[in-house]
Amino acid sequence: MPAIPYAASKAAVIALTVQYAKNLPSFRINVSDPGYTATDFNRHGGHQTVTEGTDATVALALLGPTGPTGEFHNRTGRIDY
Repeated sequence: MPAIPYAASKAAVIALTVQYAKNLPSFRINVSDPGYTATDFNRHGGHQTVTEGTDATVALALLGPTGPTGEFHNRTGRIDY
């Protein structure tokens, strides 16, 4: 039961990403999942470093004009949804 709001919010963000990508074709609109990253927020309980958690976000921010758009990524690449 507690995961329902989280899963619903993630689905909404992905749907919004796809809609922005369709409506703004000259931009690269993507979303990234940092994964369970050790931060103050979770008392450093995550299994990866902050650097590892930001890999996907940085990679997406550096995309060129021919890069993917309307996709969901983590540090290993595209996530199917």
